[in-house]
Amino acid sequence: MPYEISLPFLAAADAEAAQRGDTYIAPEHLLLAVAANASGASATFLARHDLASERLREAVDAVHGPRLHDVTFDGPRTIAMRTLRALAHAIDAAAARRGHTVAFTADELLIALLSDSVARGAVIATVLERFDITVTAAQAELAELHAA
Repeated sequence: MPYEISLPFLAAADAEAAQRGDTYIAPEHLLLAVAANASGASATFLARHDLASERLREAVDAVHGPRLHDVTFDGPRTIAMRTLRALAHAIDAAAARRGHTVAFTADELLIALLSDSVARGAVIATVLERFDITVTAAQAELAELHAA
């Protein structure tokens, strides 16, 4: 099934958004999903920088403000434009590596989340900066790990 790899990331991002009380799925929710399900280069990158799920979640909360636990939202969440860009980049990367597919790996999704059109000037860049990591440095390191 072509969606086998991708749907868990989307479901995990949706759960992260729900936990915060957010009505949308943003790239930072996908970042938290990657951190919880990382493997390969993405796991190595996150471990090198001590970016465990809980530390990233705390950084996202610090950027966004407190979670809205008392907010109940039962409708479908919207998907932010930067999230759509990240998903498109990840799908393109998967297709380039394995042929026509919409399934992508944690590595492909993290690389997509660090792309300039997704991370720069957005929450992901701010979260990384809290750990003294620039988007440019993260891109270079992850590309090197992914190529190895």
